[in-house]
Amino acid sequence: ARRTMLQQHVVDLLLHLHRVEHPEGYGSFDGPWYPQWWDYYGQRVHATYQAIHRSEEARVYLGSQVLALMERTLQYGEQILGTSPGRPVLLHGDFCFGNLLFDPHAWQITGLIDPLDAEWGDRELDLVNLINGHVLHFELLNKYREATELGPCFPLRYWFYQVWKWLFYYVRVHAPCREW
Repeated sequence: ARRTMLQQHVVDLLLHLHRVEHPEGYGSFDGPWYPQWWDYYGQRVHATYQAIHRSEEARVYLGSQVLALMERTLQYGEQILGTSPGRPVLLHGDFCFGNLLFDPHAWQITGLIDPLDAEWGDRELDLVNLINGHVLHFELLNKYREATELGPCFPLRYWFYQVWKWLFYYVRVHAPCREW
């Protein structure tokens, strides 16, 4: 019962963040803002793609299958993300258990830290970090999906974000992502 209650608190907090909308569009807090999510997020995808293609070490490490996946998802990225019914909302950027402060006596979330990657974006990007590689955390994703409609193409967008998140982390800090 406590696990279920805590899961609901986590999802409620994320839903609360995602209710804060930005009327001018997607982007960083300082702007510029873009009317379409791909116009903003696509820049990150393209920069990641370019960084990998400029590095022989990266290409060798990732291998032909991952490089082919990159090509295909990049080719259809705008189309894939265009299926989102989303709007520009407040993203934490790294919403995961590691960034939640918790009172174990009261079983309450007491804070949310590390907003360094916060921006105005599509709420689904926060859902990728919510799971953060832990199979049991899919329960959180399912609770979020029960609370709000994400549309029939959500699984395709979710896995698009997963692929590019790990590629981005590889470029940024050489996180071992090949296993993903």
